[in-house]
Amino acid sequence: MYRGVENYKDIIDLGAQFQCWDDQFFMNAMYHSTHSVTLGVGTWYQKQLRILCLYSTGTSDLRKYSNGEFEIALQYQLRY
Repeated sequence: MYRGVENYKDIIDLGAQFQCWDDQFFMNAMYHSTHSVTLGVGTWYQKQLRILCLYSTGTSDLRKYSNGEFEIALQYQLRY
């Protein structure tokens, strides 16, 4: 993916996702041109609730201020 950022360098992201166990478990990884990496794991709970945990390392320009960030995302599917 290409992201244009106003008043900053444009960012290119390269990523991949691996799914197994009937698409119930997945892992993903993404490299960002800002010299940071995002890694994630997730699952579907009862085929309606998706739980995703992501960790991103800090960008090269911000490493002296932050070691990275951890996120938890939830998605609920209304229809199955």
